[in-house]
Parts: sequence; C-alpha cells; structure tokens
Amino acid sequence: MRRAVFIVPALLAAFAFATPASAASATSWRATIVGVQLHGGATTVIAGNGTGSISVKLYDVTPGQVPIALVNPTACPTEAQDLFSFDLSAANAAGISTGRHALTSAQVTAYNAALSMRIKLSILVVTLDDKGCGDQLGAPSVGTARLTGTVAAVGATYDLRYPVIGGIDPIVAASINGFLAQDAQSTVTGFTQEAMDAGLPFNGNAPTLATQTFSVSLSQPALLSLGELYFQFNTGAAHPIAALSTDTFDLLTGHRLTLADIFRPGSGYLSVLSTESRARLRALVNDASLDSWIDMGTTPSAANFASWQLVPTGLRITFGEYQVGPYAIGMRAIVIPWASLRPVLDLGSPIAGLVPAGPCLATQLSAQMSDWDAGLGSRFNTVHVTNDSAVACVLQGTPQSQLIDGTGRVLLSSGAATVHPSDPRVVIAAGATGHIDLRTGNYCGAAATNPIRIVLRLPSGGGRLVASPSAGGSTTADLPPCNGPVPGLISTNGWHHG
Repeated sequence: MRRAVFIVPALLAAFAFATPASAASATSWRATIVGVQLHGGATTVIAGNGTGSISVKLYDVTPGQVPIALVNPTACPTEAQDLFSFDLSAANAAGISTGRHALTSAQVTAYNAALSMRIKLSILVVTLDDKGCGDQLGAPSVGTARLTGTVAAVGATYDLRYPVIGGIDPIVAASINGFLAQDAQSTVTGFTQEAMDAGLPFNGNAPTLATQTFSVSLSQPALLSLGELYFQFNTGAAHPIAALSTDTFDLLTGHRLTLADIFRPGSGYLSVLSTESRARLRALVNDASLDSWIDMGTTPSAANFASWQLVPTGLRITFGEYQVGPYAIGMRAIVIPWASLRPVLDLGSPIAGLVPAGPCLATQLSAQMSDWDAGLGSRFNTVHVTNDSAVACVLQGTPQSQLIDGTGRVLLSSGAATVHPSDPRVVIAAGATGHIDLRTGNYCGAAATNPIRIVLRLPSGGGRLVASPSAGGSTTADLPPCNGPVPGLISTNGWHHG
C-alpha cells in the first residue's frame, strides 16, 4: 500500500537527491504472430540483472512438426541474420507447439544492443510448410533515482531508490517521473515524522532507518508495471515492517491505471479475484489453520488487491504483512493467469495485448446479418462477426442459434452450444471478421413482431450475441413457411474466416 504522509516544507529542505543512474535493462514485450497458417504469441523478459528468457506458443501447426523461432533484427516480414534461434516442441495433436529459451549472457547483450540502437526486432517462426512473424516495437528504459539523508535530531537514516522512465514521449515521461519523484518525497516525509516519534535510540538499540528498492514486472512500448519495496525499522521495535506499493502506467498517455481500468464494469471482477486468490494462497501456504485469515484478507474489496502488477502470464497480487497470515509468513504473492481472468477483463483496455487468444466472448464481438435467401422451403442467412476488441480471439465449435422477433420471443432454437477439441479453430485478429451460415425451416408458430433477428449463444460460456439486421431489413416475411407438423429447423454450418 502507498504510505499516507503529510508534506512538511521544512523537512523537504533536508532531502539529499541523487541524479538518475543509467537505465536498467528491464524489458518485456509481446509479439502476436500471424502467418500463412501459424498463429500465436511470443514474450521476452530481460531482467535488470542481465538474465532473460523468451517464450513462444503457436497454434495451427501440423501435428508432429517442430517449429524454429528466430529473433530477427528487422521488422516483419523482412528477414535478416537472426540474433539467436531455438526449437519449439513438436506440435501436439491439437496443433499447439510451445517453447521457452533461457538467453545466454551473449544473447542478452545482443538483444539489449539492438534495443539501444532502436532496432525493431521481430520473431520469425518457421515449420516445414508455414511461417509466421510478429513485430516488437521496443520498450522504455527504466533508470534509478535516489533519495538519501538523515533525521539529525534522532540519528535516523533513509536510502530510497525509485524509478526514472526514459525512451518514451518526453511529456509523458515528465508526468510519470514527476509522480514517482513526489511519491518518494512523500515517503521520506512520512518516515521523518515516524522517526521523530520513535525518538533517540536507547539501551544500545540501532537508530531508525528506512530503505527502498524497486523492480519492473512488465515493460512494453505501451505498458510499464513497477513494484517499490519499502522496509522500515524503528529503534527499539521487535522487527522491521515492509510494504509493497505498485504502479502501472499507460505509456501512451501517462495515465496510472487502477485495477478497475482493466476489468469490465459490472463484471464482478472483485469476486473473481477473491475466489482465485483464496485457492492459490491456500495451495501456497498449505496450512489449514490460516484459512480463516486468508478469507478475511481476500474479501471482494479493492483495498485487498491494491498491490497488483502486470506480468506477461497474468496478474500478480501481493498481500501485505498480517493480511493473509501472521508476520512469520511475510508478504505472499500469487499470479492469476490471464486465462482465468479473461471472462471479466476489459479486452479494450491497454492490457488487452497481454491476453492470449482464447474463446471469443460476446462482449468483444459485434454481429451483422446478411439479406435473407430462400430455397426449397428454407431460408438462409450469413452472420458476419467482427472482433471489436484489441486482442485476437478464437471461434470454435457450434453455437446455439435462435431466431427471435421484435419482442425478444424465441421463434426457433437449436440445441445447446457445443465445442470439441477437434473442431476447427478460426482465429479472429483484432478488427477482423469471421462468419457462419445459418438455415431455418418450417416455422409454424404464432404471428411474430418485426424485426426478426438471429441470436448466437457461444460455447464455453462465451455469452449471447445478437446480430443486427442487414440494411435490407429482416421482417416476418423472411420466416420460413410452415410445411407440416414437424419440428421447426434452425442450424449452422461452422465458423469461417472473413
């Protein structure tokens, strides 16, 4: 949690400022790979200590084939002498291939040299038959500034390191850096007051002191997520205290994201965070006697999840001292995978690019009907769906299809939505479209009200998608004729691109 403090001008004059150090090499990025057949993503994380890794996951690979991933110092689709390469796993029966490569020190050096020269990197993935490519745009630099000083009256000392951002729009950088600097100054002010309250050391105790370090959990061209770890020891206390404050910034606007910014309004995301956190904390702590403590610290309140950060694989939440257990267990952190949060995430928010392609949700799609065609006593339509979100999604399986009238009454309905792993997967990129053909027959029900619309209920809890009529309209005249005492018919033929 961010420390609550008051600014005391007389004390600010005693601050010791240090100029920013050279930028730490802390960067990660996600490339969406799209090729002739290959789809997927790649994430590279380079830590400040010079270690790093790159992970790739591909779809639609011929089962048994082994793709090769190349880190390429050009933009897609141009090929150049790659910085390094590695093999992925042989694709499984579902056509999925994955791989993670730990970078050598030489590869980290080459990677960072390319970034420092503003070279646009890309990932090329190649199989025997196909190729995919995804661009990397470069990440910001994260340097270090420092506040050191003493509270002379009581001999207390502080040494706080905090981030300084570079390599982005100067106006945005100034806004973010101003916030981070002011936050650090406020922390010193609060420490100074607490040190004065603790007083001079006695009985040989050490004087009051405070330190702060920071880390980068995610750094991308448009996103930066930070954690600032603060330790304070008051003279005469039994043990130090620790607190983690976190910041996530939209680097295009400088906006500091709140937890609510990344979830859909009304989605009940706090309940999801509560449920997911409890399960993971219980597994992590593995002590049933702490279950009630964990439950109290993870109720569906935004305050319980205030120390959140973005990581490539999901949302990291750190729970403070005494929040989910006694002091002895310290601060505990969990990561909730994006797949578990996908149903409640705002896929139009700045974090959408982190979320891997999953089943399309009705909330990220819009649908448009075509004009009706007629033949052999049936009526035919094509529903075109557009991915309005910022992240790719997958259409797979058979939706439940319904025909409704202007009052919402269901006129015709198919069986429940189904999906099978062997069903073809149609990946719909952000802004792209897919379609499904629909047939209706033998409507013998009561008179209906205009307009007539098509509803698709997506498999796997994807939600209810209502298609808008075409410009030509959709009226009761487009209902199929009644051909006798047999059940009405409505069916689809599977998803297709475009």
